[in-house]
Amino acid sequence: MRRGAPKSPDGGARAAADPLLGRVVAGKYRVEALIGVGGRGAVNRATQLAVQRPVALKVLRAVAGVSEQQLADRFRREAMATSQLHHPNTVQVIDFGEDDGVLYMVLELLEGAPLSRVIQREAPLPPERAAAIGKQIAKALAEAHAHGIVHRDLKPDNVFICAWRGDPDFVKVMDFGIARIMTADVSMTRTGMMIGTPKYMAPEQAMAKKVGPAADLYALGVILFEMLTGEAPFSGDSHMALALAQINQAPPPLELRGQPARLESAWRELVSALLVKSPDKRASDAEQVAAWLGRIEAEARQTTGAGVAAGGTGARRASEVRLPTRPRLMGDDGAAARTVQARASPARARGGEWGRGWVWVAAVVFMLLGGLVAVLLVKP
Repeated sequence: MRRGAPKSPDGGARAAADPLLGRVVAGKYRVEALIGVGGRGAVNRATQLAVQRPVALKVLRAVAGVSEQQLADRFRREAMATSQLHHPNTVQVIDFGEDDGVLYMVLELLEGAPLSRVIQREAPLPPERAAAIGKQIAKALAEAHAHGIVHRDLKPDNVFICAWRGDPDFVKVMDFGIARIMTADVSMTRTGMMIGTPKYMAPEQAMAKKVGPAADLYALGVILFEMLTGEAPFSGDSHMALALAQINQAPPPLELRGQPARLESAWRELVSALLVKSPDKRASDAEQVAAWLGRIEAEARQTTGAGVAAGGTGARRASEVRLPTRPRLMGDDGAAARTVQARASPARARGGEWGRGWVWVAAVVFMLLGGLVAVLLVKP
């Protein structure tokens, strides 16, 4: 709402709750509506006036127990870290700065829902869908880790699902607000300070130890478990109880009801590798995890018939596709064909030898008969 305009009761309440409503930040971004409020900032819908483009404008919010200088440093670190990332599965930073004491960051505006809402409404998700979402998260993490950035608060609330170019489950990883530059000389957090969300926190992070890429992949393992079952592998009545469970409890075995044993085994192997307590023994290469999830996705689609198989002049529905009697992981698709060919080769060889033998016998017989006829004709 513009200054000086009459305020309705509802508009006055909204303006009081969000003093930026109607303000033009930095002379470039007009704030139009409050989208959401988090622990470290508020996100507003705004318009970039120069090009009339809708954007998301994130501003810093005060947090009890943390000085304004600390918050400002963390906010700038978030903007600097995220602006280095350009992967399609990472939310894109358009601009950031400070205006009249307000720290702001401008992001692409997303239309969709956070993964937490998708899990709440639809979990357990089909294995192929969980793999597709997890693969995109891993790819976004791979780019961040390559830049020396650890997310440190990966959770379904920070994963946004939106439709893009025909893909209804396109992933955008958001909120690197407590990310740490691994190559930095000075840490942004105090020693012994536990930062993150305990439900998705790696054991070393719960113990306030140094964290690396393996901590993000532990969180991804928890997210995958939750997508596939509808429940997180660890629970507790408090943040401390959850943190202790992450440190001490073994994760429950992953069970996929109604899925083939081979597919369930593949999923269990991956999630177990991500939920290893020791970061030194845990899967820590996000690019490899993305490739692993890609193979599981392909296996799940082949096994469940989620894809459409082409046949003849048209396409058959997934329910009409004949599935293999034994599910196969990617890489051994040609094994059965090679086995059948090997078994058939001796029989084919024997058949060829017999065929060539009969040809020679017939030739000899015809030659003898021709010679006999010639002798009878010449003899007086």
